[in-house]
Amino acid sequence: MADAADADRQALFELLKRGGQADGHGVIARELAGHGVTHVYGISGTPVDETLVACSRAGIRIIATRHQQAAVLAAGAHNYLAGALRATVVVSSGPGVSNCTTGISVARDNGWPLMVIGGRRTPALDDRGGFQALDGSRLFESITGQHTTVTHTDELGAALRIMVRYTCEGRPGPVYVDVTEGALAGRERLPPAPLASSPVLVPSIDWSAVTGILLGARRPLLVIGEALRFGECVEALRSLVELLHMPFLTTPMARGFLPEEHPLCATTVRAGMAEQADVVLLLGASLDWVFRFGAEFAANARYVRCGFEPDKVVRERRDALDFCGNPALFTAALAAALQREMIDQSLPVLVDADWIDSLKSLRLTQNRRRMTVLEDAALPMTPAFWMALAAKAVPAGCRTILDGNISMAWAERYFPADFPLTRLTAGANGCMGVGIPFAIASCLADPEVPVVVICGDFALGVGLQDLETAVRYRLPMVILLACNGGHGARLRKDTYWTADTSDLVVRFLPDIRYDQIMSAFGGQGVRAQTPEQLTSALRQAFATRQTTLIQIDTRDDVSLPHF
Repeated sequence: MADAADADRQALFELLKRGGQADGHGVIARELAGHGVTHVYGISGTPVDETLVACSRAGIRIIATRHQQAAVLAAGAHNYLAGALRATVVVSSGPGVSNCTTGISVARDNGWPLMVIGGRRTPALDDRGGFQALDGSRLFESITGQHTTVTHTDELGAALRIMVRYTCEGRPGPVYVDVTEGALAGRERLPPAPLASSPVLVPSIDWSAVTGILLGARRPLLVIGEALRFGECVEALRSLVELLHMPFLTTPMARGFLPEEHPLCATTVRAGMAEQADVVLLLGASLDWVFRFGAEFAANARYVRCGFEPDKVVRERRDALDFCGNPALFTAALAAALQREMIDQSLPVLVDADWIDSLKSLRLTQNRRRMTVLEDAALPMTPAFWMALAAKAVPAGCRTILDGNISMAWAERYFPADFPLTRLTAGANGCMGVGIPFAIASCLADPEVPVVVICGDFALGVGLQDLETAVRYRLPMVILLACNGGHGARLRKDTYWTADTSDLVVRFLPDIRYDQIMSAFGGQGVRAQTPEQLTSALRQAFATRQTTLIQIDTRDDVSLPHF
């Protein structure tokens, strides 16, 4: 059977190399395989059924999800973990295309490479009530970096090549390609029409000005962002921290780029350090809502930043330096320039000893607060109690994927990220329901890395059907479900709704057995009501390497953490 598949694949490539009249399905397969795409996520349907078959024959693995949103979320996460375009999305027309909107938005806000290819019914019927008529290119105009509609087979190859480049050119992001069923079938042919491209801006940098600001800092602070993923910069980050004795903190998804046990790590005491820093070095991060648009930092702090795009908030600050470019390349170059200058001129480090001492003090205080919260061992378990217990049971180097609101916030406090790319969250977008698609992507992109999803019952419900996808592809993920009975648990109900409200608006039906749903899909479902049951379930999950959901009865009166 393998020999036959290889023969089909070779015949396809030979036809395309000879300039044969291949249809659009074959052109897409050739271009994706030729650009290193290994996985296509999507759902079969008109007019892309044969596109998925052609991609499979070209050696690309097809991952069929239960919903297009999950396909797009998974492909974006897959590419982020790979650091390049290794997964694309192929979906059918009409609702199949519009269902991609949220996933594309997540990729845009996080700066993840992504290409979505959507089938389109005959455009001539758009204004006549044609079945599933939808102009996807126009729909996604505001949330993609580039978008195009391909109506002729002969322009499809050129369009895809340009779009592949756009996904990683400058700030990575999503692109959308609308392909008509005529172009896919090979019925519409014209000479290729070139698409416009944009130049890549390479900033000119006065390194002495940058190093001068950093070397003159008394209370420097490094902010590490997830955009550093697109390049090799871990050693450079470590060098910067050690050369300058500079405390550092990370955005949620950048946790693990440097070890969290490092004595200069300030991630868990961000607020206390940010308000005192006199120089802030932002690498691959922005002063967006995550940092309250800079309100967390001192009003007189000076900023040095590099990101794929300019940061308006930074540029409004006093004497700020904001560079546009690949932040990973900038980081490596900055570390080299700083090392040269310090060695050549024997320059001392001026960091205030009290600044380092304040970090130590804040960390000790925070650790005491964490331990105090864990003293509450009543049942049902609090999020803090069971997460601290679970964190000790997961394998070293495990990738933790956080999805939700209250459960995500508590997981941030108790689940460490030991290595680069071992933490995924919704990122800048804040979308709920990313946990299962991201876990699917993680298992496929890095099969040797253990995967744990920590999510609430609302977030799980958004992508519940794709638990079946995980079981079908035999993906050994572990889902830890904080089951507290609703969106924001009892607190939202008590705050906004009166006691006599008859409808359950922010509460769910009591005693929903998500573990039994998991079992019905063919996975391993377990309910844990005590610490002993949780520990036993985790041990079994990692031993069997099945798709496992552990439903954990969780207190419903616990709010967001305040430390």
